Amino acid sequence: MRMSQILIPTMKETPADAEIVSHQLMLRAGMVRQLASGLYSWLPLGMRAMLEAKAADILMPDLQRMGGLTEFRKAAHLAEVRRVLAQSGPAGRRLDFLMQELHREANTLGSKSGDVETTRASMEMKVLIEQMREQVQNIE
Repeated sequence: MRMSQILIPTMKETPADAEIVSHQLMLRAGMVRQLASGLYSWLPLGMRAMLEAKAADILMPDLQRMGGLTEFRKAAHLAEVRRVLAQSGPAGRRLDFLMQELHREANTLGSKSGDVETTRASMEMKVLIEQMREQVQNIE
């Protein structure tokens, strides 16, 4: 999918609660979304920019040491699936491995969640990942 076809939620006005210029720009550009006061989620465009800037290599050790959820790992797996699908040549075993990794991530998400909706979403993700894995096993 081309970047021009992806819906990116941008803002024309500066958010009132954003005080730092970089924070304002990231919100306006559609890189992050505010979930609650002080809690933000990376959107696909922001996650892609962070992966391309190799920020995950810098942040991952600190995130693991703090015991935090490593959203970069999930995004890195998805980016790798996209890369493998785009390249020519055999991809079956690599995609099968990546499906296993995505299944582990979905399982971790469900087990660490205290929210019923997140647990349901995790179960749906696991079902879809398993369906993709069955399809991947037919690829050379």
